[in-house]
Amino acid sequence: MVTKPACRTNRLPSFSHQLKIKDKSLAGRIKLIDTLEEKDREALSHVIESMLTKQRMRKVIEEASAIN
Repeated sequence: MVTKPACRTNRLPSFSHQLKIKDKSLAGRIKLIDTLEEKDREALSHVIESMLTKQRMRKVIEEASAIN
């Protein structure tokens, strides 16, 4: 028995948990990310990661300042 190989597309990875987006305009933008070229998706990913890291660092510094 011959099986067909899985179809590979340049889609965002699927998650095992459900994601609920209340802001419908944001949901539409997230869908549009899938239409970007690979290099542009990677660049966007790096920007988002950078922003989240900055946010986490700010929180850590604020918490450390509150302890002292």
